[in-house]
Amino acid sequence: MRSKRNVLILYNAQAGSQSRTHQVRQLEAALEARALRPECVGDLDRFGDLAARAFERNDLAAVIAAGGDGTAAEVVSRTPPGIPLATFPLGTENLLSRYLGHSRDPEEVAKLITIGNTITLDGCRAGKRLFLIMISVGFDAEVVRQLAKIRQGHISKMSYIQPLIATLRSYTYPEFQVYCGNGSPLSASPSIREPNWPRWLFGMNLPLYAMNLPFAPKADGTDGQLDVCTFDRGSTLHFARYFYHLMVRDHLQLPDVHWQRCQWMRIETNSDVPVPYQIDGDPGGFLPVDVVVEPNRYQAVISAKRAQAIRGRIAYGI
Repeated sequence: MRSKRNVLILYNAQAGSQSRTHQVRQLEAALEARALRPECVGDLDRFGDLAARAFERNDLAAVIAAGGDGTAAEVVSRTPPGIPLATFPLGTENLLSRYLGHSRDPEEVAKLITIGNTITLDGCRAGKRLFLIMISVGFDAEVVRQLAKIRQGHISKMSYIQPLIATLRSYTYPEFQVYCGNGSPLSASPSIREPNWPRWLFGMNLPLYAMNLPFAPKADGTDGQLDVCTFDRGSTLHFARYFYHLMVRDHLQLPDVHWQRCQWMRIETNSDVPVPYQIDGDPGGFLPVDVVVEPNRYQAVISAKRAQAIRGRIAYGI
């Protein structure tokens, strides 16, 4: 990466609880101090065009997602495979940055790009949209959907309180069907596998979720598989029970909680009530949806110490 000097930054000005434009300017200055040539853009289509052109010229050292987890997924989606990704965490949860050990210190980000290692990670696709961390179906996806309806500008963790209360009051926990498999996926008939019939689902590519909830603590972003955790029961009482067992980290011992790994999923519903799903903290839409893992989808810059921790399976919770 030393011979390549151009760095393309996608800046999501709406990420997080406040404007971080001044910090992005500091990031640009830190990159320039290391003889790199940053270009910051806020438009997704323009970012994609610039990334494609730079890839053809073979002069792009890295791309930087300056925003939250959704911004990182947009960067990877619009960047040809092989260009290293760095994150500059400006969002609410910043789960990918936490997993990679990236900080909001401009100097550290610039240092990683010039002397850091890279790690190759899987991506996943829900319908046509790429996600990097997780997909969920059910209650929390409805919370995300409700927040998107009322969102105006920046948000914080406190912004989730109103949609959380509204969802607790109104959500009916409709049942849906989940077909999981490996090998060549979605052209096969779902009848080849007996479905699960849960009320809540988490498909985890990485082992991180908000509040450090350990839905799938053994999820590995390098194994080409999705860790799927499903919850069978649906009510406010069962929601509280599941939440308690998640907090004490013994939920996988419950008889109505199931875990499996797969390379693809098809999720459907017969309910008259639309069942939402979310990806990486953003609304994804409503069922049905096909999900497939894309192994080795992208590279991320990372310190040698952090790479060793991830490969040693001790990254969760850091």
